Amino acid sequence: MRYRREIDGLRAVAVLPVILYHAGVTLFGGGYVGVDVFFVISGYLITTILIGDLERGHLSIAHFYERRARRILPALFPVMLACIPFAYMWMLPQELKNFAKSLVAVTLFGSNMLFWREDGYFAPAAEMKPLLHTWSLAVEEQYYLLFPLFLLLVWKLGRRRVFWIVCAIAAASLLLSEWGWRHKPVANFYFAPTRAWELLAGSICAFVSFGRAQRSSNLLSAAGLLLILAAVFVYDDATPFPSLYALAPVIGSVLIILFAADETWVARLLSLRPFVGIGLISYSAYLWHQPLFAFARLRSLTTPAPWLMAALALLSLALAWASWRYIEQPFRNRRHPFPATRARVFVASGVVGALFIAVGLAGYVGKGLPWRSNGVVTMGEIGQRLTQTYGIYQDCDGLFDAVGHCQTSSTPEVLLWGDSFAMQLAQGILASEPDVAMQQYTNASCSPILGIAQVSGKTADWSRDCIRFNDDVIDWLSTHKSVDVVVLSSPFRSILEKDIISSDNSYPDTINRIHYVVHPEQHIAH
Repeated sequence: MRYRREIDGLRAVAVLPVILYHAGVTLFGGGYVGVDVFFVISGYLITTILIGDLERGHLSIAHFYERRARRILPALFPVMLACIPFAYMWMLPQELKNFAKSLVAVTLFGSNMLFWREDGYFAPAAEMKPLLHTWSLAVEEQYYLLFPLFLLLVWKLGRRRVFWIVCAIAAASLLLSEWGWRHKPVANFYFAPTRAWELLAGSICAFVSFGRAQRSSNLLSAAGLLLILAAVFVYDDATPFPSLYALAPVIGSVLIILFAADETWVARLLSLRPFVGIGLISYSAYLWHQPLFAFARLRSLTTPAPWLMAALALLSLALAWASWRYIEQPFRNRRHPFPATRARVFVASGVVGALFIAVGLAGYVGKGLPWRSNGVVTMGEIGQRLTQTYGIYQDCDGLFDAVGHCQTSSTPEVLLWGDSFAMQLAQGILASEPDVAMQQYTNASCSPILGIAQVSGKTADWSRDCIRFNDDVIDWLSTHKSVDVVVLSSPFRSILEKDIISSDNSYPDTINRIHYVVHPEQHIAH
């Protein structure tokens, strides 16, 4: 397979926005689309290799898995190892327990499933997870596991028919992702079936270009680069993703792969030494940046200073270069004295993986090791001091009392309404505005949406009480004209992932009712 410098340059275009996005640089609000660019590149390169082997009649699944192990694991394992001591020193028991689970999940290439169960990718707490970014490695590995077997099974149908089958699967996956962001947004983000079309877009490029001369188009390759950059700078956390919106970075990557021949402007730009250099170390840079940022946030009592995040971004590139030079290259090129054979690659991978699983299980079974010492107190004692607050008063969970303890004034101007997420806001609001006249109506696990309630893990009576609670709140609001700010707080995105009972248009109905009962000049925060 001919080496293409512009592909490495495209990797730089993918990884830099991801790093800057995770660093909190708001200009790169859609920097997460760099992962989608990586998916297309991976699909293209892997499928090109597989087609070549199939055309020559000697595709070896064992050899393919060995190459993937050499490519992925040597750089991944040191990052996981480096995370362990900092997690041990700085994480509270529940945080360490969750980190321990992630060690196991990453080793088994199932971290996308774990993080789907825990939080949404865009949730604030996600920034504190050192191994969150490995969800994309899990998706790729699941693709690597199944796609070669699929091609081996259907190749006898002929390359043309297989091409159309791949196109059909990609189209089905795209439609699934469009459905998914509307109905299961968190699962949609993490699941391989809703991401497969991005990898298969690269596979389609491989089918189209295999055995043919590189096409050249300044216009189409430039359009591809502009599509990627537009997504990086225009998209943000509120963009439904993946969905049809993901077509921009995916089609952009496809256009560059297919039409950025050596003589095109885009190819010359992406072939510049800085782009190629960053592209070569992009995998390790992707691995290192998130743990550095996550531990900085864990260690800081406030949001880390911009200069610190910038320094950590540069450090991630420096560590990436060292990893590429002294770990990735020797292992990929079989120059390292151990492991030199396929059997040793598999055995070494299994042994190291088993050790990480053992460490992870120890942390999980040990409930985050609460006996660890931090100064004169244990981490368990610190964790107890940071238990959930219920807001204005300890009984403000599910209590509906218009004149009770859950208000700071008999004529409130602010209504805080929601579940436990809202409870956590109360003390912060009071600290920043000590004289605020506020009424708190909160009910744990009961999202402030009219006509909706969880049913999974709840009794029918609880679900009915939740709906009744919210109805009571909106009725109370209609009789208290002093309220001019309504704060709604709940994990609205993840509530759609749960089993619920609801009426149609529950959320819009809630907003409309608030607008109806609150004066026009008043406003809603959520």
